[in-house]
Amino acid sequence: MVIEKRRTGVRELTNRQSLQRVTSGTAVETARAFFPRGLFQPEGSFRFSLDALLLASFLRPAGNGRGERLLDLGTGCGVVALGMLCRYPELETVGLDMLPELVEAARLNAARLGFADRFTAFTHDLADPLPPACPPDSFSLVLANPPYRQPGRGRLPAEPLRRAALFERKGGLDDFCRAAERAMAPDGRFGLLFPAARMEEL
Repeated sequence: MVIEKRRTGVRELTNRQSLQRVTSGTAVETARAFFPRGLFQPEGSFRFSLDALLLASFLRPAGNGRGERLLDLGTGCGVVALGMLCRYPELETVGLDMLPELVEAARLNAARLGFADRFTAFTHDLADPLPPACPPDSFSLVLANPPYRQPGRGRLPAEPLRRAALFERKGGLDDFCRAAERAMAPDGRFGLLFPAARMEEL
């Protein structure tokens, strides 16, 4: 019930009047100054950690980002892509996540930071072919912070959103790597956050 209320709140905030309110100059400047504090994360979802911020700082565009595209696989609330945009606001960024609650949160966070015109998010399962917004060989940068706990190892969280963020489904890492390979330009780069204990699988 609480999650549904939060989701409804996101929908209401995405109408034109509300977006004008949260994207006014002063509000945007404040949101960027305090980033990542203030990012909306749906109740019951996994809370991003320092890892996501490190990933957003790992790869740099060739210049100031103008003319380059970034794909964020498993975008969650958008923290990685939006962190890149705070540093390189000329980037064009796309986020994909299989959980619609998180896609809505990512869109809201982009609007609050004044990046609604530079960031788009889509609900998408990486086991499926990439959506039309992600044509092959079109991204110079691809970043991913996939679930890396294997099923049957560790205690499952009670909350479905946390469970989906932490534990692999069928396909797991392979789905992320295949999606990155399809989306990346021939000279593109792929940044992946993954535990050292499973490095041999990469």
